[in-house]
Amino acid sequence: MTEKNLLDAFTALRVEVLDQIAEGTKVATRWQLTATQTSEFFGVPSQGRTATLPFAMGQCTDRYLRTPDGWKIASRACGPFFLRGNPA
Repeated sequence: MTEKNLLDAFTALRVEVLDQIAEGTKVATRWQLTATQTSEFFGVPSQGRTATLPFAMGQCTDRYLRTPDGWKIASRACGPFFLRGNPA
């Protein structure tokens, strides 16, 4: 899914942070996205419905690269991870 696909098919997008926990340099966030589908999205026709989807971010995978100055983060992959059901 790309941002363009999402923005083309949905209107009235709203992101709400539900919980956020930080410890040192690590942060975990539970959030939800609410939007109304107004056009086709990956072959699914619009019925004009509004949906709320819960997500979580915080688990990241770092890929390191050794440089002359030491180890550096070359890339980082982080969620978001879709949560099924109500995580509350």
